[in-house]
Amino acid sequence: MNCPSRGRENPELLLDYSAAKLPRQLAAELEAHLHECRACSELVAQQQAVWSALDLLAAPEVSATFDRELYNRIGQQDSWWSRLIRPIRPALVLWRGPLVAATCLVITAGIVLEFGVPQEHKATSVEIVQPEQVVHALDDIEMFESFDHSVPPASSIPEL
Repeated sequence: MNCPSRGRENPELLLDYSAAKLPRQLAAELEAHLHECRACSELVAQQQAVWSALDLLAAPEVSATFDRELYNRIGQQDSWWSRLIRPIRPALVLWRGPLVAATCLVITAGIVLEFGVPQEHKATSVEIVQPEQVVHALDDIEMFESFDHSVPPASSIPEL
């Protein structure tokens, strides 16, 4: 048998032996190994001492009202949020209206800054123009068209 305290394949084998959870054949093999291996026998002795100390330990009696008292204590505990708000709670009660108004103002300002102020659509205005103004505008357009015809195309200009 390989030594369970030195090998990595079965270190819990010694714990199972101490708790008397091993089959008889395996327990007999391990017992023979314990007579030869001092490290394993010390580990088993220490573990058996722990088990016997735990057996001597007596749990206290639970009172008949334990469950009720436990649930009352759980119900009385404050959440982290209520402990955080507790110092400023009186101010929140007194300033509730202004606080809500300030919050709405900040939200509105954020929306306006993000999306901008909606622009009003202006109706198209129609100007009344005198007939003489139309004639002068048409004459100016004809004059500009004559400038276009007097300049030769770029391909006919000699390069320098």
